[in-house]
Amino acid sequence: MAALRSTVNMTDGADAPLKALREAPTAALVSCHPCDEAIVRHLLAHVSRADCVVLVDAAATPGQLAVSLRFALAI
Repeated sequence: MAALRSTVNMTDGADAPLKALREAPTAALVSCHPCDEAIVRHLLAHVSRADCVVLVDAAATPGQLAVSLRFALAI
């Protein structure tokens, strides 16, 4: 399994995170630090994305939002 992953700094304002979440592929995995969970869920609701899964991870960098999409590679 491979994954495409992009990260966005949430401390510079809401524009970049909103854009990343709005443009995220269907069924994207959104990960964040526990201290950012409420904001990430609010931003997802703001862009009407109920199809994304939120993964709260204490190892994530605070203030950073990651959007990932897993896919299988055929070799």
